[in-house]
Amino acid sequence: WLALAVYRNQIEDYEGAREIWEFIVTVDPAKRLIAKGNLANLYHYQLRDFTQAETYLKEIIQEAPGNSRAYMDLFDLYSLSYTEKAYLAEGVLLEALESKPKDVDFMVALANFYKEQGNAEGAIEWYTKASEETKKMGDLELSGVFQSEADNLK
Repeated sequence: WLALAVYRNQIEDYEGAREIWEFIVTVDPAKRLIAKGNLANLYHYQLRDFTQAETYLKEIIQEAPGNSRAYMDLFDLYSLSYTEKAYLAEGVLLEALESKPKDVDFMVALANFYKEQGNAEGAIEWYTKASEETKKMGDLELSGVFQSEADNLK
């Protein structure tokens, strides 16, 4: 069913893809989250129904708080498209970091967000944390990249 829904989506039969993914949500608990993620992307990028996309992403986060992709997709929804709710983008990343405090991807996303918003202090803080975390993981090269980003903002 998942493959058929993806095929329908690829040929721009969005209604057909939506129906299949909604069917999967109701009948296949093992693939429910995958289908909800696909529905969120469909509503965000193809159908431009941001309220529906938000609903599915919040459901995924509630059901699987460790799902990094759902947090990033919700952040992208707020920061790129759902302009009425752009003020929620920062909170999504902060919530994600509560769930996964050592996740460098979230740290860097938040640092980049702050940099784009003109919040140098916030960007420095999170680039520095990302640098420290990657250093602990033994990736000195990447740690140096993040530290350089922080230093360039001072």
